[in-house]
Order: sequence, then C-alpha cells, then structure tokens
Amino acid sequence: MKIKLLSTIIASLVIVGCGSDNDNSVTTPKTKTYTLQAFDGAIKGIEGTFNCANGETGKITKTNGYGKSDVSNNTLTTEPETCTVEFTQTSGAIDMSNSKDMSNVSYSIPKGLMAAGKPAAATPISSLIAKYMKDNQIAEFDNSTASEVFSLLEIDTNNLNIIEFLQSPKAALEKLAIADPDAHKDLLAKTFVLSDVLTSQKGKTSTIKDMAIATKKIAEVLISAHPNFPKSSINGQLINDSFVSNLESSFEIISDPEQQLPDTLKDKITNPSTGKERDPETGEPVTGGTGGGTGGGDGSSGGGTGN
Repeated sequence: MKIKLLSTIIASLVIVGCGSDNDNSVTTPKTKTYTLQAFDGAIKGIEGTFNCANGETGKITKTNGYGKSDVSNNTLTTEPETCTVEFTQTSGAIDMSNSKDMSNVSYSIPKGLMAAGKPAAATPISSLIAKYMKDNQIAEFDNSTASEVFSLLEIDTNNLNIIEFLQSPKAALEKLAIADPDAHKDLLAKTFVLSDVLTSQKGKTSTIKDMAIATKKIAEVLISAHPNFPKSSINGQLINDSFVSNLESSFEIISDPEQQLPDTLKDKITNPSTGKERDPETGEPVTGGTGGGTGGGDGSSGGGTGN
C-alpha cells in the first residue's frame, strides 16, 4: 500500500514539473506595424527614413499604388509623436492621381504631428510646416504652428479640419469638395504648386514667406487659366506639369508680390502637360474618364493606424 502511494506521489510530481516547464516558456513579442503615406495625390515608389527621439531610426520601403508603406517598429507605432519622417528623392516615383514624375520630390512629417492610432501622411504642406518649425526653432508640432502656415498660404479653413487634412488628406479633401468646391480647388492648386516650390528651393535659404508668395501667385494664375483645376481647360485631362525649372531660374521674381510672373512661366501654366490617373493596383492609366475629382489617386482614406 505504501509502495503504491509513493508511486502515485512521484508520478504527480513529474506531471507538475512538466507543467512548470510549459509555464516558463518565453514567447517573442510581435513587432507592431505602422503605415505611412506620401501624398499629393498618392505617390507610388518613393522611399525614406524615420527617426525617433529615443534614437531609433529605420528605412521606409517604397510606397505602393496607394502611396503607402508599412513600417515594422514598436516605437513608431506606439509613440509616433516622438518621431519624424522623411520621404526622399527616389527614381521612378510617380503621382498616381495624374502620372506626374515625382522622382525629385522630398516630403517630411515633423515631430509631434503623428499620433498613435491615427493615419499619417507626408505632404507638401506638412513639409512646409517642418521647414517653418526648423527655421523658427520650434521643437514639436502644435495646432498654432499649423494655423500659421495655412494662414501664410491663405488657405480657407472654414470647412477644413487642418489636423485631419495633415494626417488623412484624401478623406479631408473629399469632405471639402462637397462643402466648398472653390476652397477645395484652391487647396489642390496650392499643394500642387507648393510641391514644386519646395523641390526648387531645397538646400537654399528661401524664407517661408517667399515660398508662400510664390505658391499663391502661381496657383492664382493656374486656376484663372484652368477654372476646372486639376483638369486642363485645353483638353480636359489632368494637369501634371512641373514648374521646378522656372522656379529655380526666376524665384526672386516669382516670390516678389510686386512683380508679374515671367512670360515663360505664364505660357507653361496656360499650356501645361497633362496625364491620366493610374490604377493603384496595376499602375496602369485609368481609361474611360479624366479622374482627379478630389486630388486623390489614393483609393482609400489614407494613412494607417498600426497594429
């Protein structure tokens, strides 16, 4: 009887010991993913980097047809407000909304703009805000900084949620197109032009004020020549011309509020090159329409929240 009891106790101890081994097993935590977007419509094929306050850095692989790239990093996902993003010049990058060559473009997201659980997008305006912050030694993004930049560009925000536009531009543009078509058209034109202004002045000492003046002057003439912008009044197709070379050669004139735009630039604005929207899945030009209703080419509301 004692032998049987002893055997039972030993067997129980063995079972308990095996259970303890299982309880002590270690599971490697899954790295979380955050989705970043480059947008002016959606830009495909642009890559970049991120940099967080804790010293973590990493690469952003080329964006897909929706302008998006998934980044696996826990800090970027859970504390994105501590990070900055820089999409850099990438050969072959293209604006999916109008087939514009974007290989010379660089867009950034300043520290403090991104938020956990919210979409994130680098745009011409977020890039101008980043420059404004750098020039004025502002460490982190806040609403007043954004409002100042929008004011310099004379963008009507009565029907525009600024933070939504900066984080999820396509969704904000779609709402603005319904609420205020004229403000929507003005915003599309200014972001279109601002992208070229930023590209032309990269590495130079141009002030935010001068860049805003140049953007407004060109956008005004662009809308005057093409009342249905982003569609050309010449052929009804989507305008995709670049004014970078004109801005590089004549920025002092263009940024002077007292001077007219050079005739060569006026001619280019009046008779711009055009292109087609591209399918975000196939990359092929969309047939059967001219597109460009909201400056999209995105196919979704933009950005990502991480998981």
